[in-house]
Amino acid sequence: MPIATRLKRKHSQSIMPIVVIVVLLLSGMALQAADDVAPAPSVIQIAGRYVIDVRSQEEWDSGHIEGAVHIPYDQIAVHIAEITSDKTAHIGLYCRSGGRAALALATLKDKGYANVENLGGIATARKTLGLDVP
Repeated sequence: MPIATRLKRKHSQSIMPIVVIVVLLLSGMALQAADDVAPAPSVIQIAGRYVIDVRSQEEWDSGHIEGAVHIPYDQIAVHIAEITSDKTAHIGLYCRSGGRAALALATLKDKGYANVENLGGIATARKTLGLDVP
């Protein structure tokens, strides 16, 4: 057998275990990375729409509409697809007084979402959605 063939065979046999180890390590890392990702929260609709609170984390923590999803207004463009990628879905936005909801609405309209509504402040949003106002 020629030397080149013997060397090729020798190297392919010695490399194979390394390749197997690397593949196993990488697949293990991929599984670990998948385990580190938090599952998307179950998103429900309230009165026929996805309801998004666009206030700050502190405001959300101090009280929010049950079933609403929290996405601060300045992050809505990045995170809206986690709620829905359906550009025709009905989406209601609220904040403290309606100002940040208006900014988020403009952002979603620019992204092609057609049925976006500014529900105003949290109290007005509760009333519009037919919820009890605390």
